[in-house]
Amino acid sequence: MTKKSFVLIICFSLILFIVLTWSDLMNGDFLSKGNMLMFVILLGGSFQLFTWRNDERAKKDEMGRQIVSRSSVISYRILTAALFVLWLVDRKLYHPNNEFGNEFLFIGLCLSLVLLPVSQFIASRKYR
Repeated sequence: MTKKSFVLIICFSLILFIVLTWSDLMNGDFLSKGNMLMFVILLGGSFQLFTWRNDERAKKDEMGRQIVSRSSVISYRILTAALFVLWLVDRKLYHPNNEFGNEFLFIGLCLSLVLLPVSQFIASRKYR
């Protein structure tokens, strides 16, 4: 996929997002889950576009692999901390008598704590 087609896809998606958000706003339902999910996907795609500019060679060279590796570890740690804070807030505000609070949020926190060590173990087994 060329850079021009990637930019066109992002622009088309942005226009679609604006139209759908405008129609939801007219119906009185501005912050729906679909709008939030579409906004997050567009934001992530835009950052991918501006970071790599659709250059696969830059992503695969040594500096690109270092950037991907370091940013993955940083985002993993931020995600784990955010899930922990959300779980604590949810437990204190909405489920003060429940030992686990929101079970699905607690399971997500546990998965985030286990995911990186397990993937590192599996990757290290490949080199042994």
